[in-house]
Amino acid sequence: MGDYMVKIAKLLLESKPVIFYTVGSGTFECIRVLKVKYGLLPTAICDRDSKKQGNTYRGLEGLIVVPPESAMVDYPGAYWFIPSLDYRFQIIAYLTENLGIPSDHIINYTPVHKVKSCLFLQKALIYDRTGDLRFCWRTPCPALSSTDGIDGKKFRALRDGLIESIQTGGVVVDPACANCPQICEDYYPEESKAWSVNYFCNSVCNYNCSYCTIGGAPPNDSEYGRRTLGEVITAFKEAKLLDPDYSVVLSTAGEPLLHPRRKEFYQAFDGAEFVVNTNGSIYDPDLFEMMTQKQVLLITSVDAGTRETYRKIKGIDGFSRIRNNLSRYAQATMGIVALKYLFVPGVNDFRADIDGFVELCMDIGAMFVIVSIDYFSISNITEHTKNMVQRLRTALAEKHILCVPYTAWETNEYNKMMRELFE
Repeated sequence: MGDYMVKIAKLLLESKPVIFYTVGSGTFECIRVLKVKYGLLPTAICDRDSKKQGNTYRGLEGLIVVPPESAMVDYPGAYWFIPSLDYRFQIIAYLTENLGIPSDHIINYTPVHKVKSCLFLQKALIYDRTGDLRFCWRTPCPALSSTDGIDGKKFRALRDGLIESIQTGGVVVDPACANCPQICEDYYPEESKAWSVNYFCNSVCNYNCSYCTIGGAPPNDSEYGRRTLGEVITAFKEAKLLDPDYSVVLSTAGEPLLHPRRKEFYQAFDGAEFVVNTNGSIYDPDLFEMMTQKQVLLITSVDAGTRETYRKIKGIDGFSRIRNNLSRYAQATMGIVALKYLFVPGVNDFRADIDGFVELCMDIGAMFVIVSIDYFSISNITEHTKNMVQRLRTALAEKHILCVPYTAWETNEYNKMMRELFE
C-alpha cells in the first residue's frame, strides 16, 4: 500500500478530495499510515452499511462515516481509495457500475469481471502445517503434496485448471470442488492473482485452549523439511501467482511468537498487510519494531473478560499478562491491535465477561473487535448466548469501537448464523 499512500498524500496536498470507501481493518491501518507518515487524513469515509453511517469509530480520527451518495454530492470529482484487501474487487465493480465513478478516479483500480469462481481459489495460497500447498481447508481439498516441494509453477497449473473448469462450466477437476458452497458468481480481477498467503508456522504452543482443534503441532519445522515464509513467497512470485498488494497471515499451528525463525518471517514480508494471530502471552520486540514501520494487524483471541474465565477457556492463568502485552503493542505507530471474542456457550457468555472484555478493549485502545462462535457449538447456541453477543455489540458501539463478525468458515450454516446475529 506504500505507493498508494504516496499518491493519496500528493492529491490531498494539492487540495484534491480523497474518499476512503468501507470501514474495516484496512481503513484503520491506512488512516494511521497516512497520519503518521504525512500528517494527513482522508477527506471523507464512506460505507454502504446504514448501521455504520453517521457514526465515528476509534481510529477514524473523528471522521464521520457517510453514505457514498452523500460524498459524491459534497465532493464532486473526488478520488476514491479502497482500503479493503478482501473485497476491493466487488467494491470496484460497485463504484464504477452502480455509482458511475470513473476508473481513473479510483486510486487502486484494477480491471474486474463477473464470473463464476471460488473466493478461496482466487484469493488464498496456503502453506499448511504438513508442508502441502492448498487453497482452502476443505476435506479433501485440492492440494500439492509436500513431496513435490515448493513448485510454484505446478501449483499455478493446479489453481488455473480448477478456476478454468469452474468458469467454463466443464467438468470440475477435483470432486472436492464440485459441491463447494464457496463457488458462486462474483467480481474477480481479470488478471487472476491471489492476494493472501496463509503460512502455518509450526511451533510449540504454551496454551491449552478448550476449543482448539489442532493440538500437537510439530515443534520443529526442520524435522519435516518445511520451507520458510521467504521461500514460499519467492516461489509464488516466480510463478506469477501473487498480487503486489498481498497480505501474509501467520496462521495457527502453535504460537507464532515462539517460533525460533519468526524474525525471518517479518523480514521476508514485502506486501500490503502482515497479520499475526497470537495468544498475546509474549511480547516480541522484533514484532513491535515491525509494527512501527509497516501495516501490521495483530489479532488476539481473548475470549474472556475475567481472570477466572480466561483461565478456564485458555488453560493458562495469563489474563493480566496479555493485558500488559497488548497495551505495549498498541503503542506502535503503524500497526494496530484487534481483539477477538469467540463465544463458547455456557463458558464465557456471561455479563461479567462481556463487561470485563469491553473494559480491556478500552484499556489497550483497541480499534475493532472480531466476534466468533465456537464452530462445534453451533447446535448449542441459546437465546442467552445470542443476547450476550448483542450485549457485546451494543457496549462496543457505545465506546465507538467497531464490532465485526468472523465469517471465514467455509460452511453456509456458520456464515448464515453470523449474518443473522449481526443483522
